[in-house]
Amino acid sequence: MEADSKPKKSGARLCCVCTQNRAALKRPKTLEQICRECFYAVFEEEIHQVILENQLFKPGERIAIGASGGKDSTVLAYVLSELNRRHNYGLDLFLLSVDEGITGYRDDSLETVKRNELQYGLPLKIVSYKDLYGWTMDEIVKMIGLKNNCTFCGVFRRQALDRGAALLKVDKVATGHNADDIAETVLLNILRGDIARLSRCTSIITGEDGPIPRCKPFKYTYEKEIFSTYAYFKKLDYFSTECIYSPNAYRGFAREFIKDLERIRPRAILDIIKSGEDFRISTTTKMPEQGTCERCGYISSQKWCKACVLLEGLNRGLPKLGIGRTQGLNSDAKISNGMVIQEESVQEGQLFCTNQVNPEDQFFVSPPPPKWTYGRCNDFEIQIKLHSAVALICATVSLFVIAGAEDPYRFFNWNVTYGDIFPLGVRQTGILINGQFPGPDIHSVTNDNLIINVFNSLNEPFLLSWNGVQNRRNSYEDGVYGTTCPIPPGKNFTYILQVKDQIGSFYYFPSLGFHKAAGGFGGIRILSRPRIPVPFPDPAGDYTVLIGDWYKANHTDLRAQLDSGRKLPFPDGILINGRGPGGASFNVEQGKTYRLRISNVGLQNSLNFRIQNHKLKLVEVEGTHTLQTTYSSIDLHLGQSMSVLFTADQPAQDYYIVVSSRFTNPVLTSTATLRYSNSAGPVSGPPPGGPTIQVDWSLNQARSIRTNLTASGPRPNPQGSYHYGLINTTRTIRLANSAGQVNGKQRYAVNSVSFVPADTPLKLADFFKIDGVYRIGSISDNPTGGGMYLDTSVMNSDYRSFIEIVFQNDEDIVQSWHLDGYSFFVVGMDGGQWTAASRNGYNLRDAVSRCTTQVYPKSWTAIYVALDNVGMWNLRSEYWARQYLGQQFYLRVFTTSTSLRDEYPIPKNALLCGRASGRRTRPL
Repeated sequence: MEADSKPKKSGARLCCVCTQNRAALKRPKTLEQICRECFYAVFEEEIHQVILENQLFKPGERIAIGASGGKDSTVLAYVLSELNRRHNYGLDLFLLSVDEGITGYRDDSLETVKRNELQYGLPLKIVSYKDLYGWTMDEIVKMIGLKNNCTFCGVFRRQALDRGAALLKVDKVATGHNADDIAETVLLNILRGDIARLSRCTSIITGEDGPIPRCKPFKYTYEKEIFSTYAYFKKLDYFSTECIYSPNAYRGFAREFIKDLERIRPRAILDIIKSGEDFRISTTTKMPEQGTCERCGYISSQKWCKACVLLEGLNRGLPKLGIGRTQGLNSDAKISNGMVIQEESVQEGQLFCTNQVNPEDQFFVSPPPPKWTYGRCNDFEIQIKLHSAVALICATVSLFVIAGAEDPYRFFNWNVTYGDIFPLGVRQTGILINGQFPGPDIHSVTNDNLIINVFNSLNEPFLLSWNGVQNRRNSYEDGVYGTTCPIPPGKNFTYILQVKDQIGSFYYFPSLGFHKAAGGFGGIRILSRPRIPVPFPDPAGDYTVLIGDWYKANHTDLRAQLDSGRKLPFPDGILINGRGPGGASFNVEQGKTYRLRISNVGLQNSLNFRIQNHKLKLVEVEGTHTLQTTYSSIDLHLGQSMSVLFTADQPAQDYYIVVSSRFTNPVLTSTATLRYSNSAGPVSGPPPGGPTIQVDWSLNQARSIRTNLTASGPRPNPQGSYHYGLINTTRTIRLANSAGQVNGKQRYAVNSVSFVPADTPLKLADFFKIDGVYRIGSISDNPTGGGMYLDTSVMNSDYRSFIEIVFQNDEDIVQSWHLDGYSFFVVGMDGGQWTAASRNGYNLRDAVSRCTTQVYPKSWTAIYVALDNVGMWNLRSEYWARQYLGQQFYLRVFTTSTSLRDEYPIPKNALLCGRASGRRTRPL
């Protein structure tokens, strides 16, 4: 590994505040370019002014800071303690936390709060749902399910904060609600028709008529400035994993919409808040009258507060009491979202609702969005300033359109054909997709749904698989023969994929019949959602680079050679984006930085990638943002993908891009051209040489590739939030590859078993309970040392177990292994035989998470895998002749649960073949 210094950029902009230091960031709220120190000062001063102008605190007051351990509350605790000291507020500050009882989420975040207690010197008080209500959220979700759990948590949490504040005898509670949160709440209250909350949700101090007021010092502070900038640069200790029960919360629709607005016009968030502030309720409109709950004494506008209603339902075994259209406790009528539903008034397709507060306010509510119909509420008059109303109404109308929407859909129609190609100067038959070789790139964003209609115009069955796309809960779409029936000639099949919680660089390829040796592959890029920070500036260009070794022979001839029991010869050359030496080029502008998404889609050899006179900064490996180490060249083993940045910082001319084979004799080499837009001449001199043929250089480079723990992945929480090194493994699987002959023909095996496909996809056999297709346990957890034999090898494993897999390579070539459906942590690799003592050298902190790993000759590689994706998943060699002749098996991740949370049902359009022919998937 060769680490080089970061190239310096000329003409850097200066801070717009001090005009002396180099600008380090752009403020999300104002788009000003500013240095770090000035940002800290401006950020803290703005909050100080908000506190003064709104008279949030008085000297001598006791203030409880609502502390969840998340970014907002952690920054609030830090800033308030700093401002209290700096400006002599004279406040007594406390941390107040609520333990909802969510295993794997709140218990971890409370550990962060306890560290904050020591870091900031603030006393901590924790109140729990279990102590206050006798229930934890885990117990509530077990009873109610996921649909309404946020209702329980929100109601209980609000009351728990007040009860905790009363125990501390504080004067106010300060919460970390930021500008994004308040804008979301404005829109949600409009959607719900909640007049009472709409009139107070933008107030910076609420509950002044109650026992303990609450204030929001971050009311005008953007979430991006708190999290992506202040907390990140200050390196504050916070917890940012999303609640495991909240992904389907209704607020999420408003949040996504707010982020979309912010991307288009950053000031939209403040405009929505201003619009909410300018709402005026007519003085003749009757508002709820605040009283106290007859049961617990807590503030309520009804006889019983909402918490008591919900708690009564739980204790009586009626968890939906007080939710939706079920019978309430405060009235004999049915209650839905604060409206009494008159049973006799219900017509087909509509609900006739009466406002509980003002019975004269009546209107029709049709079924859920997008077909809502609104009547006029006679006594509801809102006076809005025109300039504010326009912004809010436009935002609200747009939100009604998308509130019920799913993640975005992207549609692709592909026709797969044979065609003549000449990548190495001779004519051969290639596989084209829409006439292209390689095939078209797939561009997507995290959580996108990809609808890919593939028409097979070949004369033989065909399948596409998606290398690195995890197909969460849906191995039916994986596109390998163990899960998916082939597309017959002249027929089509529509893949329905979702790139759920993924980012990064991957590729697709044909999985059957050695088709990969004819093409049919292409790049997949999954971009981060706009609101998720990426740990490097947007590049000036983003290129897919598909590299791989290649044969001049047609795939049918290569397949026939393998079928006859013979090995394949050494490849004839290397392709770069489907072209041989000198055929591909990439255009750049001097001084700009570019991203290359490189994938080794070859058949047999590890490859080294380099650019003449340019350094490569590694930033991403198969969906994981890495520490940004700079290299002169980088190795990509079979099936691997990664992203590098490089800056066009050399004199303006053309330069070689070089790809060469590793650990081979002879060494195959191919070139492409890096062409500056103002190039003064062609490439000159010989192509730069690659690294030595020794394994140590490559091994050390592989060990240097580590996870960037502070960068966000597909979600906003840092990649280091998942502490894999603290989890005990429940099983160790040792896998040894081998080569040999069976019945006089060349075969390859894993733990002595050489895989042979069954007559029916294994996943279909599971679904339809077809016996005799495969045997569970047909492959051992450990090398047997016995002779090689043929079988349809399937290894069973338990859903949600955390396992260790050790790949032992006793052969003298590099192996490359890929696991469909998963990303795993590469915790260790070294020469010799693996033993239990080898664990002492594992990287249990920042190992890279990826889906394909190499195993060097006479060496081992160890990985950790969290088996959280139910299905039948292919574990295979990426050395394609070895995969074709048996070096693969299927890992069956199984659960008895039939919940959609664990696995989707078989697709309605699934092709059926073998012993599953003639059966039905499920009703359309």
